[in-house]
Amino acid sequence: MDGKEITNRETKAKTFDGWLKGCINIARKDKNYELISLYEDMLLKYSEFNPTIIAEVKLDKWKGKDKIQFIEKDITFEIVNHQRPNQDEAPVKFIKIITKEEINNVISAVNNCIKKKDKQGNEFCETPSIANEFCLITGLRQNRKGRDLYPDGKFEWQVYFGDRYLHTNLNLCLRLLDHYKVTRYRGKRTWILNNKFKFQIKL
Repeated sequence: MDGKEITNRETKAKTFDGWLKGCINIARKDKNYELISLYEDMLLKYSEFNPTIIAEVKLDKWKGKDKIQFIEKDITFEIVNHQRPNQDEAPVKFIKIITKEEINNVISAVNNCIKKKDKQGNEFCETPSIANEFCLITGLRQNRKGRDLYPDGKFEWQVYFGDRYLHTNLNLCLRLLDHYKVTRYRGKRTWILNNKFKFQIKL
């Protein structure tokens, strides 16, 4: 599929950023990662000139000088973070667009995953279990490199973890849910605080 075919589809958009988001959703359904990247870059550039920062959270990393921003749109969140290319280099700006649908699927995954108990008797989920439930909910069976996530019918966490796109998205979703107090996310553990919450999607 090429860009011309996607732009001829009906997205029901009334704004330019809404049109871009519609194109991203169509490309996601078609698993056209090249077009996803293209339209995400365009949307990010548009957002730089039209920011709506609704949350800003300081991080402990890099001597407390960094922060993460959650920018809410109608059907997406734009998450602004900083990452080091390697441990010897300065942090660089990193912007990620994640749909509310994907975040809601992570919420469902947290609610459905296998629970364990901490020393205080509180139930929590481990990240590999959340990733497994997320894949079952979304029908995801391969990572972006085409590696099977369920060899021999069993979820392979290392294959998921080894896909930087999938692992980064899950980590950022869990950070966002922690900020909104839907969950409490610490390391590889997530505690449920509100099992009824879902983000509203404005079409």
